[in-house]
Amino acid sequence: MNQTLLLIDDEERMLDLLSLYLSPLGYTCVKKSSARTGIEYAIHQNIDLILLDVMMPEMSGWDVCTEIKKKKIFQSSC
Repeated sequence: MNQTLLLIDDEERMLDLLSLYLSPLGYTCVKKSSARTGIEYAIHQNIDLILLDVMMPEMSGWDVCTEIKKKKIFQSSC
């Protein structure tokens, strides 16, 4: 399988928990603890799926989706 998942959440425990469950299933999990670093990673790397928190202090998950769509990284909707 070896698909890359980008996990974006301001809570480290949630990132660790998601990675703990998804990594044994064969996914490569990349953890980012802020919206901005997640967006930057998504712009420059090839990823298959993004899982992100909707409520983050810096910007919402919806705003992250909007920023990524502006950069035309993904053609599908969030």
